[in-house]
Amino acid sequence: MALTSIEERDLLIPLFEGANENPRFSVFLERLCRRSGAEYVGLVLRRDESPQAPAEEYQARPGFLPRVAEATGHTGETNERFPHDWPYDWLRPGRIYSLSELADHD
Repeated sequence: MALTSIEERDLLIPLFEGANENPRFSVFLERLCRRSGAEYVGLVLRRDESPQAPAEEYQARPGFLPRVAEATGHTGETNERFPHDWPYDWLRPGRIYSLSELADHD
């Protein structure tokens, strides 16, 4: 996805300032959603490359995932963990995944 200089400013500055927002990264994620035409955008951060390191998750349009969880059969107790039960230890840094790749991981 090529960015113009205006889009770089509209996305990169909010990304760098996102750690100071409440909720964190909300402006960046909403703008990325709008720019990419995505229904959902999430950002997963780890402070350590270890698979056991806790992941911090931020998302634009948070009500979207519970609806997807129900539609894909992630109900009941599993729905409480969705997307927390996704296999973060096999995700590659910098790669963009489709929701179907994550939901069908097992």
